[in-house]
Amino acid sequence: MKKLIILLFSALVFGACTKEVPNPLLPDVSTFPVDAIKSFSLISPSTGSNVTVYKSDIIVSIDWSDSEGATMYEWVADLQTGDFSTPKLVVPADNNGKDSKLTLTYTQLDDALAAAGVKLDESVDYKWSVRAKTGSTIKLATTPRNITLKREGPVDVTFSVAVPANTPASYEVYFAGEFGFITGDNWQEPGSTQSQKLKFTKNANGTYSLTLSLFRGKSFEYKYFIAPAGGTSWGNGERFPNSNGVGTNGPPNRKFTFSGSNRNVNHAVSFWEGYDYDYVMYDLTAPANTPADRYVFVAGQFNKIGAAPSEWQQPGTNPTLVMTNSSGQKYFIVFPKPASNVSLEYKYFVSSTSSPTWDNGSEGSNKVFNFTGSNLVQSDVVNSWSNL
Repeated sequence: MKKLIILLFSALVFGACTKEVPNPLLPDVSTFPVDAIKSFSLISPSTGSNVTVYKSDIIVSIDWSDSEGATMYEWVADLQTGDFSTPKLVVPADNNGKDSKLTLTYTQLDDALAAAGVKLDESVDYKWSVRAKTGSTIKLATTPRNITLKREGPVDVTFSVAVPANTPASYEVYFAGEFGFITGDNWQEPGSTQSQKLKFTKNANGTYSLTLSLFRGKSFEYKYFIAPAGGTSWGNGERFPNSNGVGTNGPPNRKFTFSGSNRNVNHAVSFWEGYDYDYVMYDLTAPANTPADRYVFVAGQFNKIGAAPSEWQQPGTNPTLVMTNSSGQKYFIVFPKPASNVSLEYKYFVSSTSSPTWDNGSEGSNKVFNFTGSNLVQSDVVNSWSNL
């Protein structure tokens, strides 16, 4: 019995002190490398996308799948010949790099491209990917994608304005408004040294024009003014007619946003402050589908009151016959008060100065205006435009 106990004790001690010997015919899994970051893939945008950026709050969204083990991500873009070791663009993901997405404004992307040396109106072909990181370990997403990025430069936008017939010949036409991006400060006094970049040039047809170089998305408020040649003045800004056909009042600021396509802007000023005259007004309520990017014109026998050189001028050809949009679907145009008992036929049209047309007139037959001497406001409603 004693001998048996000694043998069992020896076996236990021996077994506890020996190391398991691996089978030389099987691989040693303890030596296999552990992948700290799992593979992941890109989601959007699709490969071959084209994005033109400019100063704007428009959003570009970039998405990819989560990578197990990653603690942060970076969006990277490189030349087609690059290997992402020294990418041209590196932007951390949202939430300080923790999210599996990136949202950039056009302005942010434009700034990044500028820092990478891409010039205005220049485009570059990149390939892009995402770097997942944890500690010193980095893994790129599977299969990078191609993208073409372009920085859009400024575009010439021409503003043209028809002015009242009683505009003093010795006065000059100016913009005043939120033009600090041109003059250094907003609302420079018309005629001042700083405002000279906002002075209009008189055209052969009596209208005035000014061309500004603008980036798409640029917005500003403004008004038209006149100032004596060689002098300055805040006292002669544009005025709107009163609804009763007597006197004038100060209009709200005009507003403009450059969409990229509205490169020719046409307006008419009815009155200058300090230069009122007796007038008749055509007041129009237009239909809801009136295009915001085109103008409403009147056409008819306006030669009878000296407002046009001939009757029935094609809409879009005479800028002095463009109506002013006062608010919503409300439009107006004014003419100097004619002699009593004048009668004329007319009609409203939608047109543009770049593509004059007779196609989009008000429904029905011609309208008739009979001036008796006291009916200073002619109010009309257009329910629909032909072919619109």
